Amino acid sequence: MSKLKLLELRCNESEDSGGDEAYITVEGKKVWSTENIEDGESVSLRSVKAIGFEGEVTVALWDEDSGLFDSDDNLGEFVVSEDLEGEDEQEYNFKGDGADYLLIYKVIED
Repeated sequence: MSKLKLLELRCNESEDSGGDEAYITVEGKKVWSTENIEDGESVSLRSVKAIGFEGEVTVALWDEDSGLFDSDDNLGEFVVSEDLEGEDEQEYNFKGDGADYLLIYKVIED
């Protein structure tokens, strides 16, 4: 078993003007959220507990929307493989729905 350790999220460009109410899911379960992140801001994710998994795990970034007919925006998703265990820090660039975020993460041994 491996563990996914989220390290940092950088907002190069938010999906909404004035910032996003961003959150991260792993296998559909919310593991982190913020009330507002704006262009140029970085947030440390080191306080998020490492997530155990076997094989592969899907990570997604969302922007929460509160309107009755406005569902949350999926800003992108990707698959992390346990094959990355022991490798250096990894990066993934979310570019969905006009946003641009960089996630830095690492796969560590359980």
